[in-house]
Amino acid sequence: MSSGSKDIIIQNVKCGPGHGISIGSLGRNPNEKDVSGLWVTNCTFIGSQNGLRVKTWATPYSSNVFNLTFEDIIMDNVNNPIIIDQQYCPHGNCQKGNSQVQIQDVKYRNIKGTSYSKLAVTFDCSKSKPCENIELNDIDLTYKSARGHAASSCSNAKGIAIGQQQPRSCL
Repeated sequence: MSSGSKDIIIQNVKCGPGHGISIGSLGRNPNEKDVSGLWVTNCTFIGSQNGLRVKTWATPYSSNVFNLTFEDIIMDNVNNPIIIDQQYCPHGNCQKGNSQVQIQDVKYRNIKGTSYSKLAVTFDCSKSKPCENIELNDIDLTYKSARGHAASSCSNAKGIAIGQQQPRSCL
């Protein structure tokens, strides 16, 4: 979903390998429209690079991403099951800074399965526009490798964790 996407329902999708479901990349150009009202439910990701991803460039262009709900999702050997990346830079040599895209009111509910990478939950949010009102509710993601447990990483993310939290929430 890109600039201006709103009121979208995605349900009963099984996909992979591939990139998963991505919102963005946003904030690269001036005057981008807000993204809101996305509901993703009852989906399965198999061997994908990402599961549920929001990505923004670290540029001075502002917009908003809000009212996203991801629920009843199964991850099977997914590299980045849950990720917000506000330092998106796919080819290197990108401008460093703080994304001006405000991300808020994002709910992750009943997300289960396996992560191919140790970091199963990553929130790398902007220092100047922290992610607000993030909800993790009943997350059960295990690390596919026998060498340890899945982990989470949060930077500039604010929210709540409810119910089961595997990996342990960093919110």
